[in-house]
This record gives sequence, structure tokens and C-alpha cells, in this order.
Amino acid sequence: MTNVNNITNKVFLTGEIVAEPTYSHEMFGEGFFETAIAVKRLSEQVDILPITISERLIAEKDIKLGDNVTIYGQFRSYNKIIDGKSRLMLTVFVREVLDYDPESNPNAIELIGF
Repeated sequence: MTNVNNITNKVFLTGEIVAEPTYSHEMFGEGFFETAIAVKRLSEQVDILPITISERLIAEKDIKLGDNVTIYGQFRSYNKIIDGKSRLMLTVFVREVLDYDPESNPNAIELIGF
């Protein structure tokens, strides 16, 4: 069966890690961390985007605060209970950390759906 998310939901970002990765949750024995990436627009304006990344990728690429990275992943949403209320959380789920290339500007998101 084809994973529809891999076809209809793609995110490519280049930027700087601007928050210390903090533990979020564990799934199927693998830990996941939340952090943020500062991404420059073509206008030079900077957006701070939340990302979720596995402990395996953090260890493999030695990702830490201040690192410049290029990531490939998916845009995801989930509900989180904060102060007794359900909040919609939006994040970029990192599937792969690519070689950093400061000359490229691959910042793109592709969502196909309804």
C-alpha cells in the first residue's frame, strides 16, 4: 500500500536551530524532541517554525542549538491538552536531515488534499 502522506505532504526547510531540543514523547520505543528552526523568507524576514525530530536523527547528525540544517519532512497536526484545554499543535515532523547548503533556498511546503 502506498503511503499517501509521502506523496501529498512534503516540507523542505533550511535554517538555524534556535531552541534547545526538549523531550516530547516516545512512540514504538523511539524518543522524539521538539525544537524550532529559524527560516529566512526571500524577503529576508525570518519565521520561527516548530519541528519534531527523533532522538536517532539528533544523535546521528549531532543536532544542537545554533546549528544550521536542511531538513526534509512532513507538516503534521495533533491535539495537546494544555491547562485542561485541547489545543491544535502544528509542527514539521523531520524525516531526514540533509547536507546543509547555504546557497540553496529549498524552503517549500507541498500539501495536496481537501
